[in-house]
Amino acid sequence: MSLAAQAPGGGWVRTVPVADVPAGGALAVDLDEGGVLLIRTRRGRVLAYDIACPHLGARLDAARVGRWHLTCPVHAYRFRVSDGMCVRPRGRRPLRACEVRVLDGVIYVSASEKD
Repeated sequence: MSLAAQAPGGGWVRTVPVADVPAGGALAVDLDEGGVLLIRTRRGRVLAYDIACPHLGARLDAARVGRWHLTCPVHAYRFRVSDGMCVRPRGRRPLRACEVRVLDGVIYVSASEKD
């Protein structure tokens, strides 16, 4: 789905309701600026990463998401869910994180990369 509705204040892109992202799972969302992989932990924390694996740019739509890690479906690179750091193989580039806000049950992601 293509979504481009901006949150007030600019720089934030509306994605989907939190309820659309399964607890302990992920949902890929295509935006005009590119795609993001939204993850909702079992405890309800919402995270967002660029949809492209930093290894070769494969889309992470079909990534296996576990409690602690997500695994790229193409070359099995494994990343920590909590911060996007690559843990297998070690020392590789992390996932690009996006800043997230939840307002009135809707997830917004920053249009710029998180520091």
